[in-house]
Amino acid sequence: MFTTREIATLILLGIIVAACSLVAGKSLLQLLKQLASPKLAIPILGYFAYICGVVFLARQIGMWTSGLLGATILWFLFAGLALFMNITKAGEEHGLFRRAALDTVKIGAFLEFFENIHTFNIFVELALLVGLSFLAALQVLPAKDEPTRQVQRIAARLLMITGLILITVTISYLVSHRHHLDGAGLFRLLVLPVWLTVIVTPFLFIVALLSEYELAFLRMRWASNNAAAPSGVKLAVVVYLNIRLRTIHNFHGRPLHAAVSAGSFRAALSALRDTR
Repeated sequence: MFTTREIATLILLGIIVAACSLVAGKSLLQLLKQLASPKLAIPILGYFAYICGVVFLARQIGMWTSGLLGATILWFLFAGLALFMNITKAGEEHGLFRRAALDTVKIGAFLEFFENIHTFNIFVELALLVGLSFLAALQVLPAKDEPTRQVQRIAARLLMITGLILITVTISYLVSHRHHLDGAGLFRLLVLPVWLTVIVTPFLFIVALLSEYELAFLRMRWASNNAAAPSGVKLAVVVYLNIRLRTIHNFHGRPLHAAVSAGSFRAALSALRDTR
């Protein structure tokens, strides 16, 4: 169910989390308390349950097997949670979910899949992960002086060389084991991040939509001296703004005050349309 690379990744992730808890225990505890609040816990648990349901259905139609468990967990911990945390930007950035889906079919994603076809023993994998993580971390350091830039250039070359070695080893493995390869299994592994990303998009869109409307109604409350807007006015705002995330996110100024000034559904809708 887990390859040595997936096990090594989970071990390294566990070590990082443990180290962070020792260094910043209070901050981590505060973060966990925030995540445990109903406003965050319910969407996260719903997201997790949704993914579990999707995986169950995929298993029923042969698109998922227990051999993909490790890859699925790693997708959730890295790509899946990153997508969830970025829903606050959905109203600001045009095509956020579309870009996330397209990223799964770019050449970099294919190379990552290709390099993961063949793995080494757990100790080699741990050494590789630590080394590559260190080199990658050097790449994001601020290049303030020439010595730092030189180190970054060396790190980039080492990353490229390591990638080429892994590709060469994988090609050699494929050639020597071509008669024993599980073609269907490799195909399922290749398309796993693609269909997972695509299929969670509707759920994330709904969460983002609810979040943006919550913010819009909160602005209306602030604009009316903490008085809650009538349900009819809120319904008019929903009808007017529809499901356009950027429009909802930018709901302020004249349209906002027009809605707040109205006292009924019809009056609010008419006032909003007059602001176009």
